[in-house]
Amino acid sequence: MKHWIATNQPSHLDDVRIRDLLELVVGSAGVGVWDWHVQTGEIVLNDLWGRMLGYKLEELDPIHIETWFNLLHPDDLVTAQRMLAACWQGETDLFRCETRLRHKDGHWVWVQDTGKVVEWDARGRPLRMVGTHVDVSHQKETDQRLKDAANLLSNVLNAATEVSIIATDPDGIISIFNKGAERMLGYKAEEVVGRHSTATIHLAIEVEQRGEELSRDYATLIEGFRVFVHLPELYGSETREWTYVRKDGSHFPVSLVVTTMHNEDGQIIGYLGIAENITARKQAEESLRESEARLRGLFELSPVGIALNDMETGDFVEINDALIAPSGYSKDEFVHLSYWDITPREYEAQEAIQLESLRTHGYYGPYEKEYTRKDGSRYPVLLRGMRIYDARGRAYIWSIVEDITERKRVDRMKNEFISVVSHELRTPLTAISGSLGLMLGGALGPVNEGMANMLKIAQSNSQRLGYLINDLLDMEKLVAGKMQFDMQVQPFAPLLGHAVEANRDYGTLRQVELELVEPVPEVLIRVDSIRFQQVLSNLLSNAIKFSPEKGKVSVSAQVKSGFVRVTVTDQGAGIPAKFRKRIFQKFSQADSSDSREKGGTGLGLAITKELVQRMDGKIDFASEEGKGASFWFCLPVMRSPVKKQPAEHSG
Repeated sequence: MKHWIATNQPSHLDDVRIRDLLELVVGSAGVGVWDWHVQTGEIVLNDLWGRMLGYKLEELDPIHIETWFNLLHPDDLVTAQRMLAACWQGETDLFRCETRLRHKDGHWVWVQDTGKVVEWDARGRPLRMVGTHVDVSHQKETDQRLKDAANLLSNVLNAATEVSIIATDPDGIISIFNKGAERMLGYKAEEVVGRHSTATIHLAIEVEQRGEELSRDYATLIEGFRVFVHLPELYGSETREWTYVRKDGSHFPVSLVVTTMHNEDGQIIGYLGIAENITARKQAEESLRESEARLRGLFELSPVGIALNDMETGDFVEINDALIAPSGYSKDEFVHLSYWDITPREYEAQEAIQLESLRTHGYYGPYEKEYTRKDGSRYPVLLRGMRIYDARGRAYIWSIVEDITERKRVDRMKNEFISVVSHELRTPLTAISGSLGLMLGGALGPVNEGMANMLKIAQSNSQRLGYLINDLLDMEKLVAGKMQFDMQVQPFAPLLGHAVEANRDYGTLRQVELELVEPVPEVLIRVDSIRFQQVLSNLLSNAIKFSPEKGKVSVSAQVKSGFVRVTVTDQGAGIPAKFRKRIFQKFSQADSSDSREKGGTGLGLAITKELVQRMDGKIDFASEEGKGASFWFCLPVMRSPVKKQPAEHSG
């Protein structure tokens, strides 16, 4: 180390010893030492000063005060000069300043710079200063990390505006009160921090009751602030619902988590309480309880059977009284049954179809089957249901199960009645209609105009009644499954053309043009030709009947996705929206007065739908009020299109 300090002329031996001792102290402390001759700018440094910045001292030669200034961070230069001036002017005894010096590799080293003027001239100017440089970079980094952590904590506390965060000292006095607590409780932090305990924001009666519970459970007196911290001290934390009291005196429920805070030695230095306002959750829970109570009432009192089954096992989980009433089982017996204990095995194929619908679409039905009673007898039910999942993702089936025994009995009585009446009426009605025709034809002699008009009305009404009876008999056969179908594969185009021609006269009579749109697909279909003609006759007669005079009914056909689709379109008034859901139901008529004027039994479309479905087809319609209607049905194509034979040429 360079010689840098003078003594009061000690002996040479003493000087060496003092210098060696000083080197040892300075070296072990890692302190850089400087000796600055202020007026000349010469400065003497020790080796440690250089090593602190990554230099050997010879790399810095010639060493001058400018050497230091050149290494000083520009932002710190003004501060250092100001502190030096204060020291030289006698305002301070010591020059003390934290600055940044540039390391040889380019980074900045924080240095604690301390110095003192040790020589002055006669005019009071500083001649010589000595001092130390201590690397405080690690301390600055630590301080910065602590500052960053404090800022982060402050930001977190202030950002948590929906959560109350309150810290206390070991005695319960509030030390932290975040923005969320201010927003939730109505106090400003300065009103409570260091002034109040958490008792300010709690209901005294709740604290008292909780203290009695804890005192009883732990056989020791627990009261006041200890009520909140007894369990956290034992287990680290406690979560519990409490009632908070706002500054304005209003109350609200919270979920409060209390944890202990410890120092490095493990001693408790305070407690942290994080609270969430659960008013909305409480209201939702109350609404849910009320909803569940209402649903439970509907479930229990429903006249229709309701069941909840495990989708995987088929076991019954929930059932209501209406479900078990016709079964002959008690409720305890029924819940221990599986789905197949009450479902005959002959329905396995149908059940598989419904199960696939559940898996694919999330619902099944409606469909009919039978249940088996406890005594082995059966009764008909109509089922529909949907798939649901619980919180763990397990699948269940909610089912509505309607006992249709009475409905079946009534339908059977109605069908039997219709059958009897229809058969009993058909023979005399045929005779009446024939007799009226003979009378109108003059078989019994001339008929005057007045009598002829009366006979025509009677004949028209008898014909209408005949149509009704025929429709009733057809519907009875369809419902009973007694209608015979002679299904044969045959060309589609001739069937369609024949049906259009068969109804053309009726169109001419009503002054409605009947058009077959070409081309007609040359395909094969498997149908009963008579029933096919009946389907088209019903659709065409309806379209003609409801078309305006000089209107047009068009018939078109297209092949798509393996089906031939036949569409009958009219230019009538369209189908009222309120009637569309019932249009294929028996005895349904859009307007009774209009239907009477146009004629009709209300069974034609119901019969048409049954006929199409029995021939493996489907039927539907589209309509806009005031712009007519289009009825269409699809039938499966059986084979490749029919190829026309080439014409023969004589040669």
